[in-house]
Amino acid sequence: MGIEMGWRVNRRPTGVLRLHQRSSTTACQGGPVAITDAKRRAYEQIVFENSVRMHLEHDVVIVHDPQTTAPGAALPAHGPMALVLHVDLSSPDASVWRFLKPFMERYDTVVFSLPEYAQDLEVPQRFIMQAINPFSAINKEPH
Repeated sequence: MGIEMGWRVNRRPTGVLRLHQRSSTTACQGGPVAITDAKRRAYEQIVFENSVRMHLEHDVVIVHDPQTTAPGAALPAHGPMALVLHVDLSSPDASVWRFLKPFMERYDTVVFSLPEYAQDLEVPQRFIMQAINPFSAINKEPH
């Protein structure tokens, strides 16, 4: 007995629609981003390709991060699907929010790491603080 699980990685080519920037502020956090029709079409093509590659015949599917929001929402699932977002969405770029919101509302629930990140969504929202190791090397101040 136990829990069977799997891990799927979506293809995310660079330069199509970057929701995370290399700067300190991402588009999801209000940083500027230009979502052109060409970028939308390219992103939707990647969504389609990922949905063809994936198989989600599972009891529960958990999708993580804004970059995978649309691909996860486009996949046919046989059980509940949850979207887990750790990024600050309290004041996203308006064009990014208009683009992502319909995809987010295709999930059964959206999980944010803090109540301050909550949005006006038609699906239930849950809040679970990230469980990270504060002493991990990735969480230390750079020298």
